Amino acid sequence: MLIRPRLWRPDEFRPRSDCFIHNGAAAASNLRVIWDSATMTAGAFTLTNSNLTAERTTADSGAGRMIVSSRRHSAGAWYCEITVNNIGDGGADFGIGVSQTGSPNEIPGANSVTWGYRPNGNKYFNGGNAAYGDTYTTNDVIMVAFNANTGKIWFGKNGTWQASGDPGAGSNEAYSGLSGSLGAAFGGRYSGGAQAKVTANFGASAFSYTVPSGFSPGWR
Repeated sequence: MLIRPRLWRPDEFRPRSDCFIHNGAAAASNLRVIWDSATMTAGAFTLTNSNLTAERTTADSGAGRMIVSSRRHSAGAWYCEITVNNIGDGGADFGIGVSQTGSPNEIPGANSVTWGYRPNGNKYFNGGNAAYGDTYTTNDVIMVAFNANTGKIWFGKNGTWQASGDPGAGSNEAYSGLSGSLGAAFGGRYSGGAQAKVTANFGASAFSYTVPSGFSPGWR
């Protein structure tokens, strides 16, 4: 018996809707994660390098502003690295961390839905600073490990987890009790001079340091 091959019609080839990731204003068919311009106050940041580099602009003098990644997570364990291209003249008055939503009038850690690590070495949550780890500056790489399943977050610098943190073991976290759908976040205040600038690696290229055991390599 001769079996004839099935001939597919062109109109049968259609993209599947479940191949697309939708998250707020961001949608990407290839799971690419970037800084999400929809989460910032208009003009507060200049985005370059395919929206992976964010620089605080001269808009909104003195105000705290924040931008959040295009992917936010409420489950799973996630890792990313954020390189400080320029610490800016504002010094400690910016931060790197996570946020539930775009909170454009704040910096990471300034309220109860965002958690941060500041250049002066402090950790920052709900407007309260606490001694935590090393200071950081231009050219340092900040590591962020967020476990949404356990509600814990860790911060590292240049390959070393701060305060003896161990994300793989789930111990000595910077904060616990995190909830909601969280994205990586960067924010700062306009300082009147050189502005804070960072570049995120959300998993599009090789990481500088080892991804913790049990964590997804990237924010995708």
